Amino acid sequence: MLGRDKSGGKYSSRMSRTAEQYPGAVNYQATDENQNPRTFTYDLVGADNPGITLGFGWEYLKVPFLWLEEECWNDFNFEALSLEKGASSPDLISIFSSGGLYGLGFDGAGGPAEMVYGGQEILHDYMEGTDLSVHIHWLPVNTGTGTVRWYFEYSIKNVDEVFSAPTTIYGEEEAGGTAWMHHLTSIGTIDGTGIKVGAHIMFRIYRDSGDDTYGSDAVLMSAGLHYKINSLGSRQIGAK
Repeated sequence: MLGRDKSGGKYSSRMSRTAEQYPGAVNYQATDENQNPRTFTYDLVGADNPGITLGFGWEYLKVPFLWLEEECWNDFNFEALSLEKGASSPDLISIFSSGGLYGLGFDGAGGPAEMVYGGQEILHDYMEGTDLSVHIHWLPVNTGTGTVRWYFEYSIKNVDEVFSAPTTIYGEEEAGGTAWMHHLTSIGTIDGTGIKVGAHIMFRIYRDSGDDTYGSDAVLMSAGLHYKINSLGSRQIGAK
């Protein structure tokens, strides 16, 4: 979508216009490369979705400023090593049993329920009212088999809302018999009804070893919330 001179001349001079928002008009006055006055026309992204005109030499390109034509996915990702440990804490263990990499090992069957805590603001690219999909990245430490079950306890509220008792969801997956295999386990879905940008989620992640059958440590690498986006941000500092 380019700003072209109606008379058929070249595009407007970069010297005559700078990158600028156009809130609705389809024509603007500028000079061409010969400093002649011209009326330039460009295509609107939408009356409610103006965009930004960017200058490149003699050409100007109209690009969307906020709203995306298609819904897309993004991800809040919480690295395990950055989360706060609970009263019953996972141990820091060596990955691959050699080298200098470490992760948080959550005890297997028969051990205590070990946990970590975290939180996150819902960012301004979030498509309000859509669901959040919770998932866990983890590693088994050996070739043992059995099921690993991860729990995600959470409460989420918008600004000026009172937090309520948390909800717990869980997901499980077979360890698979291969040590240090990267597993991605779906935990469940958080209903997005009423959730707005600026909402805050608080959560606890734990493994209750009495509820699964893999007897060894499972290393939590990270947890994440997949969420839909429909904009680059928000028009206002606290609202879409």
